[in-house]
Amino acid sequence: MGKWIEKAEEFIDDAAEKIHSSEAYKKADQAAEKATKKLFRQAGKLWGKSERYFRKKSEDGRRETEGGKRRTDDQ
Repeated sequence: MGKWIEKAEEFIDDAAEKIHSSEAYKKADQAAEKATKKLFRQAGKLWGKSERYFRKKSEDGRRETEGGKRRTDDQ
C-alpha cells in the first residue's frame, strides 16, 4: 500500500510543478497581484480621506467650543 501512496505523491508533485510553470498560472498570478495592489491603493485613498475628514471635524469642534458656544445639529 505504501507504493500507491508514493506514486500518488509523485503524481501530485509533478502536476503541481506543471501548473506552477504554466503560462496561465503566471497570468492569473499577475492579475491577482494587480487587483490586490489596486484594492490597497483605493483603501489607502479612502483612509486618507477619512483621516482628513475626522481631523477637520475635531478642529471645527474645538473652534466652536473655544468661542463659548457649542453648536448642535438642531441649529
